[in-house]
Amino acid sequence: MMRWVTEVRVFGSYLTDTDDLGDLDLAFADERRPTDIDFIDAIEAFAAKHGKEDLTWEDKLSLPERMVRQRIKGRSPYISMHDISEVVKGGFDSRTVYAFTPPKTSSGDGK
Repeated sequence: MMRWVTEVRVFGSYLTDTDDLGDLDLAFADERRPTDIDFIDAIEAFAAKHGKEDLTWEDKLSLPERMVRQRIKGRSPYISMHDISEVVKGGFDSRTVYAFTPPKTSSGDGK
């Protein structure tokens, strides 16, 4: 994968005392992993590896993040995925259930 999931939060009905959850609201943050090759080449290689070489450039750029979301959600209709910025901007109560600090890169630029 080309992305690290750095945080996952739960929010919504999961944090209440109700037995009727409806769905599980998850918010996550991720960031780009460093690569040994140029970013454009890495995106092209990633798309090709996953049989998506015919996508538009914009779709190739978003492919790694979309695949992270798909892996977290699976095929569950009961998981609702959100970006952490939505939770922060909306002022929703949330609880962090996963946090990861990526290792520092030697160049410090996150390539």
